[in-house]
Amino acid sequence: LPLLMFAKGVPNYFAAFQIKNTEILNRLKIVQEVLVDNDIKAKDCLVKLSKAHLTLFVMHLDEVHCLHEAKSALQAAAKLIRESDIKSLTLDFEGVGSFQRRVVYAKCKENDALMKLQEIRKMVVNSFKEHGILSTDKSEHFTPHLTIAKAGKLQKKFKFDPASYEEFVDMHFGEEVVSDLQLLKMKSENKDSYYDCVSEISVFNDASEFDGLLSSC
Repeated sequence: LPLLMFAKGVPNYFAAFQIKNTEILNRLKIVQEVLVDNDIKAKDCLVKLSKAHLTLFVMHLDEVHCLHEAKSALQAAAKLIRESDIKSLTLDFEGVGSFQRRVVYAKCKENDALMKLQEIRKMVVNSFKEHGILSTDKSEHFTPHLTIAKAGKLQKKFKFDPASYEEFVDMHFGEEVVSDLQLLKMKSENKDSYYDCVSEISVFNDASEFDGLLSSC
């Protein structure tokens, strides 16, 4: 088998779709509240719903030399998507899952839209690779998800009890009509309590781009 190609360094940027649908966000909040009711320690694991997103690609960028290339890669990826047969994307979130009981997330429903998302993700990965930027993710497997709660370094031994989210395994969270591909900085926050956005470009309409270093999207 070929060796997996991945970049070294701590990931500090990522490409993603923002999740804005208030119906989805409100239902994520319901799950968060139940997690905390089940175990108060889960309170420190909740993610800010103002930062809700679906990650496509994580990377480590040298902010002096690589940021320009990352922006170019994002533009190229958006161009590939616009030129493809995929003319729209509506993500449908249904059910709850976990990664090793350390992360609880809303699942993407398995349908045609999920297949489109997988294709879009391939275009994004290939575009960044062609610009010399590899993912810091050591696994090539892509599980699209919307994070609800995540146990971090300060909660080393904490694990979510599957019984705490069992009632939501078939819950329908709602649909998100995707429009823009974003390049975001990790561990940052703008005036809208979202991530600092380096670049944002429409993927299904004529090229419409925001390009402002560490500004609000």
